[in-house]
Formats: sequence, C-alpha cells, structure tokens
Amino acid sequence: MAKKLKKLKLGGIKSKNPMEIWDRLQLRGSIQNIWGPQEQALREWHQDRKATDLVVQMNTGGGKTLVGLIAAQSLLNELKAPVVYVCPNIQLIQQTAAKCTDIGFTPAMRFGGNWYSKDEFFSAETFCITNYAALFTGHSPFEAINPAAFVFDDAHVADQTIRGQFTLEITRGHAAYDEIIRLYRRHFTQSGLGPRLEELSQGHFVVPLFVPMFVVFKHGDQLRRILLDNGVDEAKKTLFDWERIKDHLSSCTVVIAANRIEITPAVLPLKQLPYFRDDRRRVYLTATLPSQATFARTFGISKPKIIQPGGKSGDAQRLFIFVDGKTDEVQREVATKLVQNKKSCVIHPQVTLVKSGARQRNYTMIQVMTRLKNSGRQHHHECSLSLRVMTASTFPEIPVVS
Repeated sequence: MAKKLKKLKLGGIKSKNPMEIWDRLQLRGSIQNIWGPQEQALREWHQDRKATDLVVQMNTGGGKTLVGLIAAQSLLNELKAPVVYVCPNIQLIQQTAAKCTDIGFTPAMRFGGNWYSKDEFFSAETFCITNYAALFTGHSPFEAINPAAFVFDDAHVADQTIRGQFTLEITRGHAAYDEIIRLYRRHFTQSGLGPRLEELSQGHFVVPLFVPMFVVFKHGDQLRRILLDNGVDEAKKTLFDWERIKDHLSSCTVVIAANRIEITPAVLPLKQLPYFRDDRRRVYLTATLPSQATFARTFGISKPKIIQPGGKSGDAQRLFIFVDGKTDEVQREVATKLVQNKKSCVIHPQVTLVKSGARQRNYTMIQVMTRLKNSGRQHHHECSLSLRVMTASTFPEIPVVS
C-alpha cells in the first residue's frame, strides 16, 4: 500500500499545460477560483512558452504569483531540468513557499546560505524559490547547477538588487581607499577638482566625484593591483562582489564619496552568466511595465515579448482616504475604525514614537522606515501593500534615541 501511495502524483501536475495543472490541483487553500486575467496570462504564455524572454505585466494584487508558480511548474514538467523562481527578498521567498503549500506544490528553497529540499531540486522533481541576491551574487551555486528556466517575480524592483551584486564598495578606513584616491589625484588636480578630492579624502560630505571612464581604463591595471594587494579577493565582505567585476575593471565606473568608493560596470555583464544564454527560458512578472531602457539596464534584454491581460483585477487595490477631524486624536480614531480589519496604511506627516521611561520624540516617515529597516523589523514588502498604518502604537519596539 505504501508503495502505491508513493507513486501517486499530486493533482496530475505533470502536464505542461498550465490550465490543466490548475484544473487538476487537489489542494487550493484559500484560492477558490482563478481570475480571468490570470487565466488569460497563462493561456497567452502557454502559446508562446518557447520564447526566450517573456514579460507578464499585471497590477499589484492581480495574482501574478499564482501565474508565476503555475508557469514554473509547467516549465519543470516540460523541460525536466532545474527551474528557479526568483523573489526580491527572503520574506517573499517564505510567502511564496506558503502559497505553494496552499496549492499543493512542494518547492525547494535557497536563502541565507542554506538549502531546503536541495536533492529534489537538483533532480528536477521540484522547482527552487530563491532571491535575486542569492542568484546573482558572485560564486552563486546556481551557476554550477545551470538551470533551464527562470521566473523573475517583481522584476520591476530587481534593478538595485542585481546592480548591488556587481558593485564593489571600498569603505573609508579600508587600506585601499586612500590608495585609490592617490591613483586619481593627478587627474582631478589637473581638471580643477583637486580641492574637492581633498575634502572627500578628509571625510567631508561634499558632492562625490565621478572618475571619467577613460581615466579608469588608463589606470585599470593599477587599480586591479591596489585591490588585490589589499585582499578584496579574500575578505568576506568584498570577495563576492569582486568575483563579479574582476574581469571588467577597465570598463567600470568609479565614484569617490566621503565614506566609500564604489566600483561597478557601466553595463552589467549579464550575458556572461549562464542564466541569460539563448537556450534558457525566462519569464518576468511585473506590476509596472518597465521602459525599454530600464529593462535593458536591469536584465540586458531589449525586446522581450509582453503579455498584458485585460480585466480589472488589482485596479481597486489602492484606496486613498483623507480622514475627517480637526485634531490628530480624532483623525487617528476615525482611521483606526476604517482600517481595523484591512491591510492598510495611514500616512501622517510625523509619527510619534514612545518608549517606556523615555521622553516622547517625533520622527519623519523616512526616519521611521529607516529605523525599521536597520532594526530588521521591516516585516513587509512595500509593493504588496496599498496602504500602511503609521501610528505611535505601530512601532512600540523601535528604540528612541535621546
């Protein structure tokens, strides 16, 4: 009996037709039905599934994740090779994995340097959910695995994360910082920017200096020697970024600031990664259709095929309410009642944070969000919420600095 149960396939998901996968799923969790735009997106994608690069543009809240997961399973069934589903961050990896469990998929995961269900992914029994940082970092394990297909979720927010994996930062205090400044001092002195370079070198936060690319090219070998002599290829903080740019130093941009020097290619050499070979399949899920220039800058793709299903799913996800009331207390009370059982945000010019035993302080919205991010308490993905509650009671755990 146990052997027979082991041979059973969940919901007939071995089909490559996305609608057949959906129809035969035995577990759907909280998902009762597939929406019209989701079905249209899946059908159009299925018709052009062999396209190398295909963008699915749907509104926030329109159900992109379900479309992406079914597409990932469909690609896995067709190609019988590793397939990777890519999210912006670890929180969304976990949310996406939870949705998989809801509908009966059992994905592998890779984040925080750890594998989950690694063997099943390697043997193409399931797809793997990971984030952009894990996929694009130097020495990424996915390069050796050489996946056959990728689903890039929230592709419209991937630009800075991908760029970050190709940016080497030499912070002030690093032995290479002063040597790099000395390398370019003659150029800036001759161009009349010597005084600003001196201010930067002394830690004054003036406008950063951009090193012209012809100067970077001219001194490429010297820059490489400075970096290697100071161990950027060995230090944990820099070795992954170094791996990505080490063969492209002469075509990098160099920006000198008071607290760091950034070195990054003007155009990311993504075509040298196995992920962007012509024989790979790539699906990009996005809430906003990026411009051709933005898409080319982020993924190195100039003319992807675009799917934009009709319908209004997601259109009504954003509701802006200007609360009535002459005082903050009255407005806060009204707002609380309105959003009591909703995923929402109340935007206020300032947020008052109070900690027991400490005096009351006011902070701007940016300061609050920065504190949340730095304290590791940013338990949300900004693109997933249309509104967010910002009141004193929302952040009792954020420390107040006297």
